Amino acid sequence: MTSTGTELTQNPAFALRLSQALTGTELTLGRISDHLTAAGTPVSVATLSNWQTGKNTPRRANSLRAVEELERVLSLPSGSLRQTLARGEEDQGEPVRPTMGELERALTSLELTAQNLRGISSADLVVIGARRNERSVAHHQLAAARVDGLRRIPAIYFQDADGPAAPRIRAISGCRVGRQIKVPEAHLVVAELILPRALARDELHAFCYQVICAPTEAPCFRFQRALHSRQRDFVVNVIFRGQPPARATRYYQRREPTAWPPAPEETLAVPGDPLRIQEGQLQLSLLDAPIGVHGLSWQWD
Repeated sequence: MTSTGTELTQNPAFALRLSQALTGTELTLGRISDHLTAAGTPVSVATLSNWQTGKNTPRRANSLRAVEELERVLSLPSGSLRQTLARGEEDQGEPVRPTMGELERALTSLELTAQNLRGISSADLVVIGARRNERSVAHHQLAAARVDGLRRIPAIYFQDADGPAAPRIRAISGCRVGRQIKVPEAHLVVAELILPRALARDELHAFCYQVICAPTEAPCFRFQRALHSRQRDFVVNVIFRGQPPARATRYYQRREPTAWPPAPEETLAVPGDPLRIQEGQLQLSLLDAPIGVHGLSWQWD
């Protein structure tokens, strides 16, 4: 899962209210972006600038969550920015963002559950294109079966995009792809991965698949992975094909949210120095990674 996508709608009332608030603060857009990232609601300096000038307006659910945090950062009354967006939402419909209901319906249709597999270790290789858009994710996993006879497991991916589109999944090793359910309006794909043979309870199996992201002009600002079991080791490598972002950090949610966006108390900024981006690459490596959602976010110049 990644990013806050480009949002092309305009709302002069929101831009005016935000501009007034920014005029009355000593915080730079860079510092405000840092505060939002630390709170688990990353917004780039460029996006903040576009919101301020009215070039575009936050509409998606993760952006609206960031607006609520922005009110706190700027010491504004609760809802003072959010209420200026209400009329725009009535005119333009609900923000495009996957819901837990859509995911559950897809899993039910495929008769799959993520609870039958216990992760031992995993690694993701994320490729961000030269235009700052998400291109692909290769996911490697070593896991153990929780039940006898396990042969079908789900692969789930949400992609933030700037229009109806859904990624697709292809097998690389240790599995093959069966049915896939795509929900373009939610940028969601759920695929059935079929293992070479049925596994016995506690039997180990390694497999790898790749997510091919749908074409989009939306810049990518994050990647996150939900862990349903404590893992021995967990690695995320992000490769930036073009100019890398200015800075990056990590965040953690104690558990996978039951709704989106997650409640504020579920999201924790991870203290420590910003992550280092070296030679166009960003890496997160954890030993004994706990259950929950582990994420990386970054800010472009």
